[in-house]
Amino acid sequence: MNWVGLTGGIGSGKSTVGQYLKRVGAQVFEADVLAKTVLEEKKIQVKIFHAFGKKILQASGKIDPKKLAEVVFQNRKKLDQLEKIIHPPVIREIKKKIQEERGEKSSIGIFIIPLLFEKHLERFFKKVIVVVCLKKKRIERASRHLKISPQQVLFRMKHQMDSKLQMKKANFIIHNRGTKLELKSETQKVWVELIKIFNIKGEKKYG
Repeated sequence: MNWVGLTGGIGSGKSTVGQYLKRVGAQVFEADVLAKTVLEEKKIQVKIFHAFGKKILQASGKIDPKKLAEVVFQNRKKLDQLEKIIHPPVIREIKKKIQEERGEKSSIGIFIIPLLFEKHLERFFKKVIVVVCLKKKRIERASRHLKISPQQVLFRMKHQMDSKLQMKKANFIIHNRGTKLELKSETQKVWVELIKIFNIKGEKKYG
């Protein structure tokens, strides 16, 4: 597998880019999906319960992700506390998936990782794509999609790497500054380049 990291700040549109790439034959994986799976593990739930108490539980006794987010995304120390619980097993799962598929050379694997640079995971990828978008649009999109306030979006933004620094570290930059059709076109250009770089034969053409 020719592994490519895909990242970008909250609300930048990286998931949409991932969907476009999946349509043309890329194998797409998401760190957020792994995080949800990890959150379901009993030992992780116990650790989180001990750290944050009953206020983050559903009536069933399980952790309520929305309540948990409301707690940690208002307090940097609590966010750090949660990350110390969640991130190590998620990162282990990311590395495991990459190692499992490393032998396959005839395809391209895309891993969507919001904190790719922050967690120094770029070394596991042959190339890295960063999706960037205007701050105002990111706030609007993230607030609507995640059903959180603009203030909560801003809090999350403060704890992510600045887009300009991400762009300096990236191999490819996709600008999400217009319509979905324009974003699709930007993604197509990168896909064509990846096929050339990895010398992939028989991949679907972008459409």
